[in-house]
This record gives sequence, structure tokens and C-alpha cells, in this order.
Amino acid sequence: RQELFAGVNSLADLAKLTAGQGVGWVDVPILKAAGLTVVSNTYDALFKMLVRGTIDYFPRAAPEAVGELQVMGAQIPDLMLEPRLLLSYRSDLIFYLRREDEALAADLEGALRGGLRVAQLERRLRFAIPNPMLSAEARAIPDRYWGG
Repeated sequence: RQELFAGVNSLADLAKLTAGQGVGWVDVPILKAAGLTVVSNTYDALFKMLVRGTIDYFPRAAPEAVGELQVMGAQIPDLMLEPRLLLSYRSDLIFYLRREDEALAADLEGALRGGLRVAQLERRLRFAIPNPMLSAEARAIPDRYWGG
């Protein structure tokens, strides 16, 4: 269904399509506040909804999308990463590890950076939206720490 996205050149264009997100995920109010149409369901059901065409897309963080494509692509042959667009907003993803787990930390960082590299974010048309769910403390974090 890539043809749906070929004509998306603005956030208003994207708002004509339906996104799927997990029940209770913080992304739901963020996307809705940006004027996007969002349907919520369980994680597994969202992939089924994509196949049926009940939703048009399932926004994922770049490192998640790359890994999920490898896993779910075996079950859903037509599953793909949209190659041209990027929906961008500030949101944290925190991993807590023991200090002595330096090797695990390095592995996690490598996997995350690899996912970002594969997604080629710098080549995409970026739709930056605000995150009204961020705390005042998070809003005060300088731009350089948000990674793009």
C-alpha cells in the first residue's frame, strides 16, 4: 500500500491516513495532538490491522522498526518500512542497567545506532511534531541532547 504514502508531502496529507498505536501508549495523545488519526489496539492486533487495511501505518521508533521488520516480515511478507517519511517528536527511551554491565550497555548502544543507520533518517522528509506530554524538566533539556 506504498501508493498511499507516495502523495504524502505534509502533515496534513499524513492526517488523511490512519495510524495504529498500542492501547495506553504515550504516543497516542502525542499523535492526536498533532491532528493525526489514531486507532489503538494490542501490539499483535496492530499488525493484523495493517494486513486487513484497518490502519494505514504503524509508527515505530527507528530501532524498533528495523528489528520488528526482521521478525514480523517472516509472517507478513508485504510488511515494509516506509522509505521516504519520518514522523519526529521528542520522547525518551531509557534503559537501566547495573554499572558492571558495560558489555551489555555497549551491545544495546550498538543495536540502537545500527537501527538508526539502517533507517537512514537523514534522507527522509521529516514531520516534526511537538510532544505535549513532556514534563517541564524534559522541555528544559537542551536540543543537543535529543539526537536530531
